[in-house]
Amino acid sequence: MKYTIIFLLIAGHFCLYGQSNIPVANDSLPSKGILLDKGWKFHTGDKPEWAMPGFNDESWQSIDPTADVHLSLPQIPSSGISWFRVHLPVSKGIQKKQLALIIQQSGASQIYLNGLLIQQFGKLDADPKKVKAYDPMLKTILLPINADTAQVLAVRFALEPDVRYVTMFYTTNPALWVMLKNAGNALDSESDNALFQNTYNGFMLGLYLLLFFIHFAYYLFHPAHKANLYFALYALFSLLFILCPVFLDRHIVALKYYSFSLALLFVQINILLLVTAIYQLLDEKKDWLYWSMILLSIPSFLIGTWFYGWGWRISADLMVIFVQLNIARVTLKAVKRKKKGAWLIAGGAIFCLLLFVFFVLTLSIRPDLPMLANIFFLLSGLSIPLTTSMYLGLDFGFVSNSLKQKLIEVNDLSQKNIEQEREKQQILSAQNSTLEKQVTERTLELSNSLTELKETQKQL
Repeated sequence: MKYTIIFLLIAGHFCLYGQSNIPVANDSLPSKGILLDKGWKFHTGDKPEWAMPGFNDESWQSIDPTADVHLSLPQIPSSGISWFRVHLPVSKGIQKKQLALIIQQSGASQIYLNGLLIQQFGKLDADPKKVKAYDPMLKTILLPINADTAQVLAVRFALEPDVRYVTMFYTTNPALWVMLKNAGNALDSESDNALFQNTYNGFMLGLYLLLFFIHFAYYLFHPAHKANLYFALYALFSLLFILCPVFLDRHIVALKYYSFSLALLFVQINILLLVTAIYQLLDEKKDWLYWSMILLSIPSFLIGTWFYGWGWRISADLMVIFVQLNIARVTLKAVKRKKKGAWLIAGGAIFCLLLFVFFVLTLSIRPDLPMLANIFFLLSGLSIPLTTSMYLGLDFGFVSNSLKQKLIEVNDLSQKNIEQEREKQQILSAQNSTLEKQVTERTLELSNSLTELKETQKQL
């Protein structure tokens, strides 16, 4: 009987706010927070009283605003203002703690808590042409709850007309994605993510900038070695890929498509520069596979930018893996030809392929581990350039040792020539001394003969 009463009390508590309410833990929230994807009510139109907690929204239709706004939410008009409402039962234990919302969206919004405007993202207007959608991209906002156990979250919302949505690089487009968390956990997570992202981007920018200057300097000093030019351009386009969000702000929803399309273009150019550099570096003849990659890059890019949802996987995943497989094939052929140092680049190519596959699988299977995926992506992108730099250093060592050996041989030959010249001089000197001695002896003999001849003449 006691358990039945407890059950009825709990059931009655939730029924008080309707069956669509979000259940919140009595004393604390999970560290990961609670995703508010249930219990929402939706209605088109625009009335100020819809923000008030006492408004009866039972006749509104239920909706999951976290669904894809382009594919799964036809009830949201492409222009005009709509409202979302959700009732949050908050216990006394939760009220003692500071709560926060983490927001991602594909439109413009004004967020109300119990009738009080607490945040605005983008620009809302009755004129659809003046609406400007803005994605806070998981920004944390504090939630000033009052002493009531029932809190009402209302969102005044509008989509920007004629926006082309994009899913490239695992981008999602929920109408409204809201996570409820403890403020401390939310702010710590936001700070940690920002620190990691800034460190990650700064490291990549510095490393690719260094690779660009190194290979470009190599090319200037030795223009005949064009592989260095291709590696320098590869590093340059890697820099541009990282800086895409600087060129086109991805918080502005209307610019997301162009920002990601530009990034996808840089990816396509990058992989072609990389494979060209490998062919050039290993003296590999450009075969039909190479030219097929060049030709496929154009339709691959068009598919990636045109088809929503899956198109970008052709150009950013499959095309990259195809090129990396060809790079591994070319490097292994060079190893088979016993080209000096080719094993180093072959190892980098194989690691590049494996790490990129790990990156794709991590984001596909465990999207909650973006940091690990970013590490795989970073190491994959750097595997071939770093091993190539090591190869160039090794090749420089080979050339230096060869020149050193040639210099030793030249010195030996020079020494031998000097010794031979010295021997010649000694022989000539000895021959001169012998000739002088012979001349002196002959001269003395001739003088003696003349003297004897004169004496004989006198006697006669």
